[in-house]
Amino acid sequence: MKVFDRSINVWQAGILLFVLMFANKILVLPSLLFEGAGMESIFILIFFFLLELGLVLLFLALKKKFPTQSFSQILISHFGKIVNVCFFVAFMIFFFAKAVLLYNVTYIFFRNLIYKDTSNLLILFCFLPVINHLAISGLRVMGRTCQLFFPVILSIIVFCVIVGVFGIGSRAIWFQSSWMDVLLTAAKHIEPFGDAIFLFVVMDKINIKNGDWKVMFYLFAISAVLVVATALVFMLSYTYTSFMHPYAVFEIVSFVKEFGGLGRIDIIAMVVIIILAYFHLAIYLKCFMFAFEQVFPKIDKIYSVITFNFLFVVTVIFFIINLETAVTFGEQILPYAEIFPFFILPIFVLIALAIKNKNVQKKPENGGNLQKILKNNERKELNNSQNKSILQNLNIASHLQNVNIPSHNLNYQQQKQKILKKQQKQVKLLKLNKKQKILNSKNNILGNKNNISNEEKNNLKSKNTQKSGFFCNKFQFIAEKEGA
Repeated sequence: MKVFDRSINVWQAGILLFVLMFANKILVLPSLLFEGAGMESIFILIFFFLLELGLVLLFLALKKKFPTQSFSQILISHFGKIVNVCFFVAFMIFFFAKAVLLYNVTYIFFRNLIYKDTSNLLILFCFLPVINHLAISGLRVMGRTCQLFFPVILSIIVFCVIVGVFGIGSRAIWFQSSWMDVLLTAAKHIEPFGDAIFLFVVMDKINIKNGDWKVMFYLFAISAVLVVATALVFMLSYTYTSFMHPYAVFEIVSFVKEFGGLGRIDIIAMVVIIILAYFHLAIYLKCFMFAFEQVFPKIDKIYSVITFNFLFVVTVIFFIINLETAVTFGEQILPYAEIFPFFILPIFVLIALAIKNKNVQKKPENGGNLQKILKNNERKELNNSQNKSILQNLNIASHLQNVNIPSHNLNYQQQKQKILKKQQKQVKLLKLNKKQKILNSKNNILGNKNNISNEEKNNLKSKNTQKSGFFCNKFQFIAEKEGA
């Protein structure tokens, strides 16, 4: 199966980050945080978003130092292949667990508020084909699709927050919870965070030019502000009964609908939840595919999709049947997985940043399109004259000299050597042709000079013969005269 994972620009990467910042944060999380820490739970959200910002900063620093390498190449060159495999196995487990958690929350939301008799298999059938198509179509297709829906997502969430402000009718009391309650609540509900590590998985697919990194910060800041604003409006609207209302972005719009007479505007919140759920699951699947490819490089990519779908369906059905196990998984087991993005990963990244650059094998800037470039240049050689083809080959050769092709890819190495040899031969032929032309021109000049000198000699000979004939005739006349 061919998956065309072309590179994405910083805008597309920033929008993917923007979308992921809402995963599992605007539905159940504000209610759970308020139940454990009260209004001080807002500081928990701010603290965790600062940790996410630290991951983004580490990514940009690593990208600046290794602009063309993948995260896998950096790990192999600095820590070895075993560490690389362990890291990407952790990526697979992390993103798979995130996908299961997000689907369970979304499924419970649909079942409780839209249609209570909804079948789990029916919702799976609605989600899996779409997320599989987005992941298989490639990272650029996913990024462009997110760009298309970005204004819709942004406008709907901003609308929900603004409408929710009109539902605030009372003042909440702050600083009633102890710091121990805040810390325990933060440790218990840390699992929705850490999604920014997807940037490391797709590191070599992101093209960041000078100054474009600011776009990623702006989009990250917008998403963080909207999540905090949604949670704050929700807590100020319901205050002490917030723990009884589990779906924050839906509840703030529903509250205004009930007391403001605005009609069924809560449907707008449902739309944005559905859109975000599709993109969240597709991004998690894509990251799982990238990690699976690094762990099992010789296996076709289609098996990564099949593996994810099989494990996903089995796990989801198991958790739907055993709800107590699902709660235990979300609150007691999954928080330990956050040690990976917030502790283990930053340590290894900081070590890689502290070590001086090693001779890391670089990927060609053109990715896997080198064969297409070679074919196009061969067609140009057939259509153009000999001198033009020599110049084109010179340009290709100079470009290939600046590109370090991986040594394990023998096809690229052989093509590079063939073009370099061909270029050297053509340069020699060009020099020989120039020398031959110069020699021919010199010979022509010398030949003309020789012709001129021969003509002058013939003229002198004819003149001398004429003079000698004249003197001979004169002496003969004098002799005849004296004889007479």
